Amino acid sequence: MAIMPDLVAPFFPGVRPSLAWLDYERHDSPRRRFLKDALVRGVEPAWAARDPSLAADELRRTARDLDAYGRIADAQWLKQRAAVMA
Repeated sequence: MAIMPDLVAPFFPGVRPSLAWLDYERHDSPRRRFLKDALVRGVEPAWAARDPSLAADELRRTARDLDAYGRIADAQWLKQRAAVMA
């Protein structure tokens, strides 16, 4: 659902309140880019290249995602960094 605004834009131009109301995170958000980078290269290299605007709650959410992907050590590492930021 994160790509829906991009898919429907050519057919339904303008503001689409229903999609905004669903509050799906965009596929190219800084948090999702960080998650993809962490899955590919590992969390420590991704941490060095992350968007500095990521908040502690976004990092905790990313840690949950890493845990769901079976990257438990990376998730723990990121939870510790998020705790320092909070």
